[in-house]
Amino acid sequence: MLGARSLQFTFLALARAQSIWGYAVPAKHAEELRVPANDVTYIRSQVDAQDVFLVIPYAQPPLGDLRFRKPVAFTPSGTVNAQNYGPRCLQSTSVNDASEDCLTLNVWRPHGVTEPLPVMVWIYGGSFILGESRSYPGYGIVRKSIEMGRPVMYISMNYRLGFFGFPVGKQTINKGAANLGLYDQRMAIEWVQKNIQYFGGDPTKLNAIG
Repeated sequence: MLGARSLQFTFLALARAQSIWGYAVPAKHAEELRVPANDVTYIRSQVDAQDVFLVIPYAQPPLGDLRFRKPVAFTPSGTVNAQNYGPRCLQSTSVNDASEDCLTLNVWRPHGVTEPLPVMVWIYGGSFILGESRSYPGYGIVRKSIEMGRPVMYISMNYRLGFFGFPVGKQTINKGAANLGLYDQRMAIEWVQKNIQYFGGDPTKLNAIG
């Protein structure tokens, strides 16, 4: 069992490790994980000795009446194909696969989890105008944590950027619609705290990094 100081050291060591971002492509070996609390089944991929869950929605798509509003919690049901990355959020530069429907997160964990693991939540930078979760896959961090004998789970998220995530103006402030991207980040972390136990994570040992 890791203490608070030991856990902090582990996170710092992983964050500072060289070549930590591994760009391994998930294999097409599919397995299922059923979350009984929500009656949802996630179809995951495997990379070496890791389980990968991609594009898990943590909020309702911010479209229509939900555009320029704080995120609204979303709980999937049925079967979710979590084998491929979803679209990135719209941003200041022209990118492929960009969409307003982008509020998703990704989970990387060691295969064969037998006890609750500490959780690292990565929040990308980019001055709130650029960024995407797929640029920071968790393969390298999880692999390094296994090598250190202190395995962790890794989560990355998308959040709204630019005009859609950080609209400006007095009317925006009066409507409580400022800093929507930060509210997205908060909702993603709330999703993790509520659901990560079903993936083998410990919601009481969660660190946000970035």
